[in-house]
Amino acid sequence: MEMILRASRHLVVVGVLGCLVMFAMLMVYAAVAVGSVLVKMMGSGFALSEIAVVTVYAFKILDLFLLATILYIVALGWARSSWRPTARCRLGSRCATCRT
Repeated sequence: MEMILRASRHLVVVGVLGCLVMFAMLMVYAAVAVGSVLVKMMGSGFALSEIAVVTVYAFKILDLFLLATILYIVALGWARSSWRPTARCRLGSRCATCRT
């Protein structure tokens, strides 16, 4: 049973890579959305009656960036929790990371 648990630790890599890919795709999608809004604003602009729609769209873009940031932080956390250093640091047993 212990061997299975040790081996399953490496499956976390799949989750980490998935989160990193989703992070990258969301950042690209949000950047394209920002670019399209800027092109429309510079081109024809928005009518005064469309201000509410533009505001909602801006918040949707902001949510995409925030979601991408959360995915990145989750990926870093998963990677950190599954990584175990092989060498001990200078603190030895006083270090929380090196304790086993």
